[in-house]
Amino acid sequence: MGPYLAARFPVPLMVVAALPGAAAGLAHGDATPAALAACAAGTMLLFLAQRLVDDIDDFDRDRAQGRLPEGVTRAGMVAGLVLTGALALLLGLPGPAAVLTGAAALAGMWVGPMVARHRALRRPVLLFVLYETVPLAIMVFPSARVAADAPVAWGAALIVGVVLWCAYEFWKFSRKPGDAGYTPFDLAPEGRVRAAAVIAAGGAAVAAVAGRTGLLNGPVSVAAAAVAGLFCLAAAHQAGIRDRRGLPPRWWPGLPLLVILPSVVAVTAAATV
Repeated sequence: MGPYLAARFPVPLMVVAALPGAAAGLAHGDATPAALAACAAGTMLLFLAQRLVDDIDDFDRDRAQGRLPEGVTRAGMVAGLVLTGALALLLGLPGPAAVLTGAAALAGMWVGPMVARHRALRRPVLLFVLYETVPLAIMVFPSARVAADAPVAWGAALIVGVVLWCAYEFWKFSRKPGDAGYTPFDLAPEGRVRAAAVIAAGGAAVAAVAGRTGLLNGPVSVAAAAVAGLFCLAAAHQAGIRDRRGLPPRWWPGLPLLVILPSVVAVTAAATV
């Protein structure tokens, strides 16, 4: 697995994948150090499993294009997937909700590609539901893990998961700006920018409402809403100027929100919860 991880899931990406887990654990305020470590590691392992499933599904193409290191086999990747999934579920213990959430995410990783192979079922709405509920389940996993040790309302767990999920979806739709060949759910680059703006606006709105209703700590909700709102404005501004002047996006597409939002939530929660 070493060469595969170095090429397809290096250490910086592991850190990015662990950030939402740590942020969710801190956002609830009652997580023990052991639970926080399980949240971060379990979330990272589930994202690694998602990468493995994608690469197993695209194995022949990736091998032909030289995207996989020499010596990496499909059988080895399947074995790595089984080990990764088992470790993630183990980290969900002793919380049955965390184990079920992680198991649902792992199962969903396989369902999406299987449905996508059938031309009659390739409908953007159906594929969106199948593919994008997987990262939502991954983002809810750490809150469910915290609930094993401390009282966490499911409303609060879902709210935290949805806010972090919006950051993930923003990354998905805003990455590879200007690349006409990257068309998730048949969206052209301009459509992806607009979708990213709507997703960030949704994250900001959910965080703000959660703060007002008491489902999320006040300072955490304000910080999360402010960060998501900033990226919403950046994407909306880009959507407005792109058609007129064709200016390329600058600082906001891709990973920044997925790094900054969990980091801000974690820091704010650690200081105030």
